[in-house]
Amino acid sequence: MEVKASQALRQGKGSSLWNAVQAVELGNAHAVVSAGNTGAYMAIAMFRLRTMQGVHRPALATRWPTMKGGYTIMLDVGANVEADAEQLVEFAIMGEAFARGF
Repeated sequence: MEVKASQALRQGKGSSLWNAVQAVELGNAHAVVSAGNTGAYMAIAMFRLRTMQGVHRPALATRWPTMKGGYTIMLDVGANVEADAEQLVEFAIMGEAFARGF
């Protein structure tokens, strides 16, 4: 948990987090669930999986149940301290695409 994202990227090969992201990359898994260092996870995921064209910064997303029995999607739940207008538009587009899957 104390490892900086840059250090995890340099020294993380073979770690459980590295292997989990690699499993997604290779198609052996659909997602990664981690209770570990979020910064390290995001750095490894960006390095291994890259971002889609036009996406400059990934966003963490969560699905929250609503009072009406459905769900709402919330993006940027902690990964970014600052986001500019362009990134917020990217988050909105990603959120809409993510929500279509539910």
